[in-house]
Amino acid sequence: HDVCYDFYGKRLATCSSDSKICVWEKNDEGTWTKMDSWKAHAGSIWKLAWAHPEFGQVLASCSFDRTVMIWEELDDGKKIADDGKKRWQQKATLMDPRDSVQDIKFSPRHLGFKLATACMDGIVRMYQAHDVMNLSAWSIV
Repeated sequence: HDVCYDFYGKRLATCSSDSKICVWEKNDEGTWTKMDSWKAHAGSIWKLAWAHPEFGQVLASCSFDRTVMIWEELDDGKKIADDGKKRWQQKATLMDPRDSVQDIKFSPRHLGFKLATACMDGIVRMYQAHDVMNLSAWSIV
């Protein structure tokens, strides 16, 4: 249901009704290679958003299952698995909405590490990470 470029335009994230997120990377020859794919939600995924790279390699996803997931690419020795693919880790699940989450957007970096969500219940919610080094804690602002 969505495709989005990262800040530099060298990576793409895609999502669809199969509840999976795929991350693609463009090599120097201009060819796109799938670097990772994982089941991310219990329902169709509507939208994805990349955070500004100042906050690391962070991706948010929203779904029909009424959740928003925050994902971070591993940046240690486990970044590359045996199959050569990069790995993403779920850092947080935001579950306040009473209905499907239809859209998400990270704020411009000068406003801090914030995420806006738009839901079928007609409410726009703004979340903020308490600590950019610990993405498990978010609160509504």
